[in-house]
Amino acid sequence: MYHSRKLSRSHEDCMIAGVCGEMAQYFEVKSSMIRIAFVIFTLLTGIWVGGLLYLVLAILMQDESSKAGYA
Repeated sequence: MYHSRKLSRSHEDCMIAGVCGEMAQYFEVKSSMIRIAFVIFTLLTGIWVGGLLYLVLAILMQDESSKAGYA
């Protein structure tokens, strides 16, 4: 049976906006691995690409509290 999961910004595993923490939970890996991969991606592509990607993800991902139905 297929259950769709939605990404949302994490409040528990958060350093800046919670994007990497939630992605780690979604892919079932450690958050430090996602953060390291994101830093390497940013260094290889440039600060504008990596920073813009992080900003877009932070805007598109809904807040964890709104996902749970909290006000």
